[in-house]
Amino acid sequence: MELPDELYRVESSYSVSRFDEEQGILPGNPTWHPNDYDDRDAVKAAVAKHLDWNNRKPTPFISTTNSQARALKEAKRKRDDGETDVQIIMVDPHLLVEDMGAQISRVDTVVDTYGLPEYLRMFVTHTEFLAIPQNPSIEDVYYRSFSP
Repeated sequence: MELPDELYRVESSYSVSRFDEEQGILPGNPTWHPNDYDDRDAVKAAVAKHLDWNNRKPTPFISTTNSQARALKEAKRKRDDGETDVQIIMVDPHLLVEDMGAQISRVDTVVDTYGLPEYLRMFVTHTEFLAIPQNPSIEDVYYRSFSP
């Protein structure tokens, strides 16, 4: 898969994974080991949990989009829903992969690859990506953050 030029991460005070200027973004569950990704059933369960927006249990994934318009729309939705501290973080996906050993996958491809239930597909688009870090934190890869 060819990486997009940039990814956008929308988050708020409600988000499980949060950007920290000193640590970067830690996935909600940073304890996963690279070998855990070889366990198809574990990955399938974790992705299904991650895609359930009502789930507040941590997963090893970080959601992003390659669409600035979609990021702005999502940030507005979060703000309209009463979430606070809404921000959009621009991420260089090449640095994620090259410097941090992350895997980046389109969400619709992950849903198909792992045979997730069809109802999960209704909520994903071709602009959504999961960053799957191999290191416990993603830092020094953000080149700008801004509030919508």
